[in-house]
Formats: sequence, C-alpha cells, structure tokens
Amino acid sequence: MQEDFLHFLWKFRKLDFPGLQTSCGQTLFIIHPGHHNKLSGPDFFNARIRLNDQLWAGNIEIHVRSSDWYAHHHERDPNYDNVILHVVWHDDVPVLDAGGIAIPTLEMRTMLRPSSLRSYRELMKVRSGQFINCEKQIATIDKFVLNAWTERLFFERLIAKVSQIETLLPAYNSDWEAVSFLIILQGFGSKINKENFFELGRKIPYQVVKKVKGDPAKLEAILFGVSGILVANDPIDSYHQSLRTEFNFLAHKFTLKQPRQKKVEYFRLRPMNFPTIRLSQFATLWCEDHFNFDALMSEYRFKSLVEMLTVKASGYWETHYIFGKESNPRPKRTSKAFIESLVLNAILPLKFAYARYRGLDQNEKILSLVCSLKAEKNGITRSYVALGIKVVSALDSQALLQLHNSYCSKHRCLECSIGHFVLQDK
Repeated sequence: MQEDFLHFLWKFRKLDFPGLQTSCGQTLFIIHPGHHNKLSGPDFFNARIRLNDQLWAGNIEIHVRSSDWYAHHHERDPNYDNVILHVVWHDDVPVLDAGGIAIPTLEMRTMLRPSSLRSYRELMKVRSGQFINCEKQIATIDKFVLNAWTERLFFERLIAKVSQIETLLPAYNSDWEAVSFLIILQGFGSKINKENFFELGRKIPYQVVKKVKGDPAKLEAILFGVSGILVANDPIDSYHQSLRTEFNFLAHKFTLKQPRQKKVEYFRLRPMNFPTIRLSQFATLWCEDHFNFDALMSEYRFKSLVEMLTVKASGYWETHYIFGKESNPRPKRTSKAFIESLVLNAILPLKFAYARYRGLDQNEKILSLVCSLKAEKNGITRSYVALGIKVVSALDSQALLQLHNSYCSKHRCLECSIGHFVLQDK
C-alpha cells in the first residue's frame, strides 16, 4: 500500500459511505476533506468533519500505519498539534496528542470499497513491455475529461518553458527585447544547438546588438565570431576572411571575447539546420524593418507569423552550407515547418510570459494559435496514437509529451485526470 493512494482515497472520498467509523467506534461524517498540502506539515489543511454530533475543524494526517506517526516524530512537532483525525491503512498503535489524549483514527482498509482497491492494483501493476500503466483503458476515457486534461497539460508544459524567461527578466532589467533576442536565438538552434545558441546570446551584450541592428552583415559577423565558427588558422575563402575582418574590428570596438574553438554542433544535423545557415537567417530576421518585439507580441495569426518569420540567409549561403565548399544554388529560407517549431518553442512562451507580466489573459488566443500548428511526430506521440488517442494539432502533441514525461513515466497516475477516470466507481 502506498501513501499517495490513501491521499487519493481521502481527497476524492472513495470510502464506503455512509457508515464511516473511527477505530474507537465514533460515527464519522466528512464535510470537507481539506486542502491537499504537498509540502511539510499535515497532509490536508482546514478539513471539516463531524464525530458523533460534534463538529471539528482542523488538519488531517495520513499514514500507511498508525505507528508511522512516531516513526516520523510528529509527536515532537507543534505543526501537528491541530490534527483532528489520523487516517491510516492499518491502525497498529494508538496515537496520542501533546496532551496525552488519543487522536481519533480512521482505518481505511475496513472502509474501502473493494472495487476501488481492485482498480488501483490493476492500474499500478507494472507489466513487461508496457508503454503506460493505463494503456488498456486510455482509449475509453470520456472525451470531455480528455479534452480538459489536454488543455491543462499544454499549459503546464508552457509554464515550464516560461520559467526560463521569467528568470532572465531581472538579469536584463525587464528588457523584453533583449530577452526575446535570447529566446528566439535559442529557438533557431533547434534541439541540437539550442543550448549553444543560448550561451552565444548571453555572451553578446544587447547594447551591442542594438548598435548593429540595421546591418545584418555586422550582426552575422558577431554571431559567427562569438560562436567560434570563424576560428581557423587561415582564411577558408574570401567571405570567411571578410567576416573575420569585420568581427575583429567589432570585437575590438565593443570588447567582445573571441573564443578559441567553435561552440556549435553539426553532427546529426541536416544541412538546412547547420548553425551557419540558422545564424545567418537569424541575423537577417533580427535586422528586418518589419520585425520588432511589439509586432511579434500582438500577432496571433499563424499565417501572419509565417510572413514575419520567413527570411533568407545572406547571399553567400545560397551556394554554401559550410565555408569553402560550394553546393547547388538554393535560397536558404526558413521553412514553414521550422517556423512552426520556432513558434511552438520560442514565440508562444514569450507571448504567454509577456501576457502574464502585463496582467493580461491571452489564453484563448494562445490556444487558437497552438491549435493551428501541426502536431509533432515522435516516438511518444506515435505510441499514444497506437493506443487510440487522436493527435490533431500541436496542442495534442505538446500535451502528450507533458503527460508522458511528467506523469506516465513517473507513475503519477493518482495525480492524472486519466488515472482518476480509470479509478472511478463503475
């Protein structure tokens, strides 16, 4: 028996009503189970119960065994002085309060509906080769329950991304343009180079970026130089030499540090995702006249965002992916698929964080935008699809990633709406 299951039973009143009694024979009626406390102290605050004809208000503590009260030294902790009911699976010893009076105890194992216990054991049984605990039941979940949970999971995942932005703001004196520079640059790094691109942005003072904002060639030189891409004993070709010359001048002018080796990755990347291409595209985007923070934050139509974020790398890259090696001519534009990823992983978190900063509720607009993006395809989403879950848009795929990584893989079924549905009384 796990204590979190006992929390679930108490919180959602999965006991054999009516007829609850304490171990000493008092009639128990639960008016309100209290507020679940996941920090230190009693498990539920401000509960209201009736023992016989007496109304009690206070805290509830839950253990597998009564003796756990002493094993956890609650008898020495004044935070537990206001416990009005001790809820346990097995009442093995009497528990006394600070005044030596027995605390009323509810022994759950004698009060639990057998169906609830069977459902729990079936759900939490780990089987070899299973993807998730509820894989046999998930396709039967009520659509209303699933849709509401999907939205909540999406916002949980979004909030996790927003935490990075809200941590950066004080360091940049709430300069949203500077923070957006970092977050969008990180987004251009995609999965492989996102951390490298983020660290690159941290090394470039945004005051320097603003001074060269009108000249994409200068910004490209700075990005390439600070990233280490220009590090080489000899110039590779004339464009490489021109960028090195430009960067050396700007590095001296703005006191920029020059790395000894490159800090970006090419391995396992398709050529269109090479850091050379993405950094050049980013430099072009950031210097576009129509591109600015206010315009980006006010736009929630994906079609308009595609127009805003579609840019080409500079001319040299039309015939190159790396320095010194020519390729067939091809404009290196940001694709719609790349822009979808950028919106999902950088633009949406910025919009949500900025709305929270200004005290605005833009949730409906954010939901509308994410529903207009294609669903991501990966091993996790494909596994849920195989179980009968429909994945229509990025809202669904983002929610499923959050569901798997934060709930299913950690067996947090008792904190999941799907788990609650599976455990409901049939």
